[in-house]
Amino acid sequence: LPHNAKISTLEWTMPALSEYGMDRIDYFPVGMGHNEFLLVEYFGTDNTTIPSIVYYIPDAGKKKKIVEYIQTIIDEKYKIFKSIQFYGKKFIIYQKKDYKT
Repeated sequence: LPHNAKISTLEWTMPALSEYGMDRIDYFPVGMGHNEFLLVEYFGTDNTTIPSIVYYIPDAGKKKKIVEYIQTIIDEKYKIFKSIQFYGKKFIIYQKKDYKT
């Protein structure tokens, strides 16, 4: 990842990205659609079905609608830059489709 890139990611990955020297780090999904990169953790039987978002939404139906909407935006505006397995979890780094290096 370029050091001057803007990225949205999960809270627990922020310290490593900060140490790496990223210019701007937002709490995913904040910045989605604007930031050049997303680092998204996935849950589900094959670890690719449900993007990890805020955990405090108790209503499963509402949470499902939110994650489906988030994935729609990801699919529309981003392409897969890299897929990573880390401690048995699946992470995908997405790059904005119109990103210029």
